[in-house]
Amino acid sequence: MATSSKQRGLKAFVITLVLVLLISAAILAPTTRSPVSEISARQVDSDNAFSSTIKVAVPFGSNEGLLFPVVRQVDGNATKSARRARATGVRKRTDKHMSWQEALQAGEKSLNLLRGPRTQSTGKGLGEIVESGWSIMVAEDRISGDYAEPLGPFEDLRIDKNGGLTVSLNQDKQFKNRCQDNNAPTLAVFREIYYVRSRTIIGDYNYGPLYMLNEKPRADSDNAAGLGPAVNRLPDIQRWSDITWAVWAEITRQAQVPNDLKYIFKHDIRTTSTQGIMDLAGLPDDEHGDLPPDDDIDDSFQEEWPGIKFVPGEDEYQALLGTPHGRGIVWMLVDHPNELGGKTIESITMFTAGPKDNYNLLFTLTG
Repeated sequence: MATSSKQRGLKAFVITLVLVLLISAAILAPTTRSPVSEISARQVDSDNAFSSTIKVAVPFGSNEGLLFPVVRQVDGNATKSARRARATGVRKRTDKHMSWQEALQAGEKSLNLLRGPRTQSTGKGLGEIVESGWSIMVAEDRISGDYAEPLGPFEDLRIDKNGGLTVSLNQDKQFKNRCQDNNAPTLAVFREIYYVRSRTIIGDYNYGPLYMLNEKPRADSDNAAGLGPAVNRLPDIQRWSDITWAVWAEITRQAQVPNDLKYIFKHDIRTTSTQGIMDLAGLPDDEHGDLPPDDDIDDSFQEEWPGIKFVPGEDEYQALLGTPHGRGIVWMLVDHPNELGGKTIESITMFTAGPKDNYNLLFTLTG
């Protein structure tokens, strides 16, 4: 047991040391774009659980770029399977409805978190995340198809569409948590596009650990195998807010720019509860109702960019804060007061985009 603890400690130390020693110089000068390229292979840990190769990603049109330890480089076709999945069906839904009143109640809890004292989250850096069974993939920036034409959000918010870095964290390795050893991977994925010069994150493709464990037929298979409750088989670091912030902080640190986040997009939303509340928020105030949306309301929202904006004090703003997507933003803010201070959410904009009018949210932060 002591040897195992030492090995885990050594692995985390080596990962952290690599991240510190391989920082590149500031890379903000706009030049001709270079491809992601591989530099000399280096051993990061003995069992290859993290990576044996350091690759340099070039996210800002610089010839130098960031040094980032990755499990493997994602090529230009990396998201084809995801694109194919998105192309099947219309506005896929992945969980249960929530009522307008449930959303308002959850939104009130989110508002109380934003109003209350904030405590800095610790022990959730990239090294600790990898120890929880997550692997990291880095790719050249790409704009998801729904945003590519037209580029309204990018143009209106002055986001540099060529200045992003796609980073995907995949929970694809066995891990130990507080309940037991040798948990099977949940196969969760958190993939975002980071535009640090433009102070923007686009949530591109996200399925968390609990969702993956509860998805059929995985849940049925796990139950038949007697694996126990899903909540006992989750990685210790599992929240979107923790993982996305760790990546954002590392990229901004290496790029030597302030980690002053302004815009967070939630793209191609498929969560039924969020979609349903967006449908209701798009209706007149007297039609929100106390019941979950029915078939006549489902998929009713359709409003291309610039969409519909809600601000604090409006019921729609509060209800959207109560959705799973709103709560994730809130947790990111309240867990990082040392970096974000008292930032809150200035407005929430909802809009549709793409050939299938997929649902999108934009959370604009203060400051």
